[in-house]
Amino acid sequence: MVKLLELCENLKIEVENLKAEKEALRMLKERKGLV
Repeated sequence: MVKLLELCENLKIEVENLKAEKEALRMLKERKGLV
C-alpha cells in the first residue's frame, strides 16, 4: 500500500516537472520570437 502511495507521489512530481519544462520551452520560444 505504501508503495502505491510512493508511486503516485512520484507520478505527480513527474507531471509537475513536465509542465514546468513545457512552460520554460514556451517562454524561451517567445523570447526568441518564434511563437
